[in-house]
Amino acid sequence: WVSEMGVCVSTIEFHARAISSLRFLNGIVYSGGHDAAAAAWDISTGRQLQNFKNVSAGIACMCSYAENLIIGCNDGQVHVLDVGTGTIASSYSFHNSNSIVELQTCGVVALSLAKDGST
Repeated sequence: WVSEMGVCVSTIEFHARAISSLRFLNGIVYSGGHDAAAAAWDISTGRQLQNFKNVSAGIACMCSYAENLIIGCNDGQVHVLDVGTGTIASSYSFHNSNSIVELQTCGVVALSLAKDGST
């Protein structure tokens, strides 16, 4: 959307299920969905640049750190996606299969919150 004009300039057509998270990183927008897929989009053209279908479950939320996209999934897994290579750099299981509802970074620390209230 161009907020000043109230005009839709492009739409995302990739995900098989609902989009649950959007993040901007270095001029690129990333979408994550309940279909366990993420994609990178050129913000000016709306063109898909890359897609990632290698996470463990539906994506609940995302945040960024340096050149990485941190992905929280509905199965409690946290994946660190290296957006330069398109590969999962590391994965963590902190929440015993409870869906992650929020991710934030603070310096070099990443914080995750799950539906069961654990952090």
